[in-house]
Amino acid sequence: MKHRQIRDLTILLPGLDDDDLDPVEGAPEDEIFEELHDGDDWSHTTMAGGRVTGSRLVGVDLSDSEWRATALDRTELVRCDLSSARWDRVTVDRATFTGCRMTGIRLREVTLKNVVFDGCRLDYAVLDHVQAAGPVAFTDCVLVDAALTACRLPNVVLDECTLTRLALDDTDVRGTDLRGSRVAELSGLISLRGVRLDPEQLPDLAEIAVRDLEILLGP
Repeated sequence: MKHRQIRDLTILLPGLDDDDLDPVEGAPEDEIFEELHDGDDWSHTTMAGGRVTGSRLVGVDLSDSEWRATALDRTELVRCDLSSARWDRVTVDRATFTGCRMTGIRLREVTLKNVVFDGCRLDYAVLDHVQAAGPVAFTDCVLVDAALTACRLPNVVLDECTLTRLALDDTDVRGTDLRGSRVAELSGLISLRGVRLDPEQLPDLAEIAVRDLEILLGP
């Protein structure tokens, strides 16, 4: 099995073989198996109880789409547009998101395992009761003004990510590696219990404490 090492995480990759992928065009079916979709328009579509397995989606427009109780397995999404998409009770295993636009995406009760988000925009994303059941990494991603509520994301890696005004509420990120990301403008000090930082990030942590605890400074 192909894997990728990101910091201390070993993440299993989809390991797709180009010869196994059948080029397919058109709207998505409930069952997508070993298909290649390039540039399809799936915006405003709905998938319920479906499965996407062993496939590659390139430049597919999934904006304003809705997936419910769907499984995404051994699949690559490359430069796809998931802006304002809504995923409810979706399981994602051995998947990569590369250069995807995910502005305003809403994830509710989504389970992630062996997932890499690489160079993706998740600004204004809303994650509610999302959990990591295995290794998950965000590299060079933008999570400006994103909100995580009641999520369980231990031991995740956020490497070189932009986290401006990222809000954490009742979220468990124990063991999560934030080294290389600027954390000063995060909110949710209590949720940062047990995270991993560089010594140089301690002043950022102090900024969060002053802001969240409404500490008054001065003579």
